[in-house]
Amino acid sequence: MPKLNLQKRFPTLAFMMLIVPIAGQYRIYPFDDSFRVSLGTPTFFFFLLLKKKINPLVAGLLVGISVSCFRLLLGITTSKIGSLNYALISNIDALFYYLTYGAFFFLFRIKRFSDKPLLIGILAACAEILASLAQILVRHFLIGMSIPDGLLVTLAPIAIIRSFLVLGFYSIFAIREAQLLEEQQQQRIDDMLVEISNLFVETIQLKKSIKNSEEATRACYTLYRHLTDTQIPQNQAFAQTALKLAGEIHEIKKDNQRIYAGLSKIISDKNFTDYINVNDLGTIIQETNQKYAQLIGKNLDFKICIQGEHPSYYTYTVFSILNNLVSNAVEAIMDAGRVLIFITRCQDDVEFKVCDNGPGIPAKIQSAIFEYGFTTKFDISGRPSTGIGLSYIKDITESLGGTIQLLNEPSLHSTCFLVRVPIKALMERG
Repeated sequence: MPKLNLQKRFPTLAFMMLIVPIAGQYRIYPFDDSFRVSLGTPTFFFFLLLKKKINPLVAGLLVGISVSCFRLLLGITTSKIGSLNYALISNIDALFYYLTYGAFFFLFRIKRFSDKPLLIGILAACAEILASLAQILVRHFLIGMSIPDGLLVTLAPIAIIRSFLVLGFYSIFAIREAQLLEEQQQQRIDDMLVEISNLFVETIQLKKSIKNSEEATRACYTLYRHLTDTQIPQNQAFAQTALKLAGEIHEIKKDNQRIYAGLSKIISDKNFTDYINVNDLGTIIQETNQKYAQLIGKNLDFKICIQGEHPSYYTYTVFSILNNLVSNAVEAIMDAGRVLIFITRCQDDVEFKVCDNGPGIPAKIQSAIFEYGFTTKFDISGRPSTGIGLSYIKDITESLGGTIQLLNEPSLHSTCFLVRVPIKALMERG
């Protein structure tokens, strides 16, 4: 017998020892008053299916003891028994019944057929018939109970019906459990998608920083050469400073390149969501930002409109663009409002338009909203936002050969951002 970890399994076993005897009090008598068919067996079968780590042999032994003791105590308290010896003999059959049932489950390892419900139902019916035969034989030898005619003809239909009813109920339970697990898994995937997309945003900024470092290094080295060529003594100290700056900036660039390579590997390794269709994209964007709106105490209504036939797009590129636009819209609305999301195919391009009915953007600052570091958002302590959201979208959009523009649409009472990008660029890995 395999090693049993009773300490961990005892709460479940104790619960079975309590519930099965109670369920066993709802019963019928197919032959006479000396043999019963109850709900105890279906309950026991359901527990064995539900708790796969429970040893059925141990469970059968403990439940059999608890059922026998329960019936004995019930008989004593209700004064429905004669002598104590007769009561013990009359109720000991339950021990053999559940022990036989559990032993059958254990020997045939019925739980391994979880993907074959028909076979489980047949085997469970056989286990019940065998357990019932064992119970009747015990009563026959102990109290002289006669073995009824047509025993198997009566037992078999009852066993089959009860086993498959329990199996059907368990299947409903298992399907619901699988649905919950699937929902949890999908939530983890969505959360990971958001995190990886945020990393993708950082890689774009890091790539820009690397490019700026290269230009700064080149400028410092050009300055060094110019100061050296002048042959002016007082410029030599400045030349050395420029050379030193060029070297330090170059080291910063190399550090950034190592970080960029690491982040790029993390992103590329998550290939289970490398490409996404627009319907799934819209659903994730809506659910993610709905939760974000609730988190910051806003009541927003999201609407998504998808037009045209779309291929699957590279996940992190398209998600980063659209999610940044939508989260900006969420933050722009004060307390309640709506966010409209349009994804439209225009021949070889795709348009993403995000509109909100927030306070809008004043005309005097519209020309500056795409500048790096510009922001109109402040937290409760008065500290400004980073101001990289729109500048990032502009950078990545233009790097893909696309455009971004601010639209004012009085008909919708909305502020809209329109991004247009070549479809081919969105189908390539970032």
